[in-house]
Amino acid sequence: DAIAQAQAALQQSRAATGTAAQNVGAAKGKANQAKGQLAQARTAPDQLAVAQANYKSAHAKVLQARAALHTAEINLGRTKLISPVTGFVSKRNGQLGQQVAVGAPILAIVPQNDVWVTANYKETQLANVKPGQHVEVEVDSFPGHSFSGHVQSIAAGTGSTFALLPPDNASGNFTKVVQRIPVKITFDPGQKDLDRLRAGMSALPSIETK
Repeated sequence: DAIAQAQAALQQSRAATGTAAQNVGAAKGKANQAKGQLAQARTAPDQLAVAQANYKSAHAKVLQARAALHTAEINLGRTKLISPVTGFVSKRNGQLGQQVAVGAPILAIVPQNDVWVTANYKETQLANVKPGQHVEVEVDSFPGHSFSGHVQSIAAGTGSTFALLPPDNASGNFTKVVQRIPVKITFDPGQKDLDRLRAGMSALPSIETK
């Protein structure tokens, strides 16, 4: 019995030794894990600084890309010519792909909804003409049809006054010539064939002065 008890005690001692060895191994593992966490915690500020630097660099690149995009959009917008009015292109000076100098005229546009007649009346015919009076306009391109309009304005000077080479009577050789004054006549909107009128057509206006 004493031998059996001694053997049992030996087995228990061996089991306790194994358990203790396992506990020592687990403790060493936790200690190593704690050391790793401590090292990681010590390097965290450096990693944070690196991350912040990377963020600032990426943010700067984003701002730079946005600025480049804005500049590209502006340059693209400058390649388009937008007409200030709705109308017809009557003259084109440039061709597709041609380089154009700054300030050079490219297109001549006749407004579609702003059509008028400039009638050069003799100064002796304007005694009773006033802005707002009704006008009937006959256009040679539309025989038998007249357009209605009204007097919009009467020029402040004769046609010769603003000519490139106005007459010079300083020598004393004066010959009286009846002068002509431009009268602007606009068409009433909504008329038939009004959109078919073109710049330079011949017209005969009749102003109702009564």
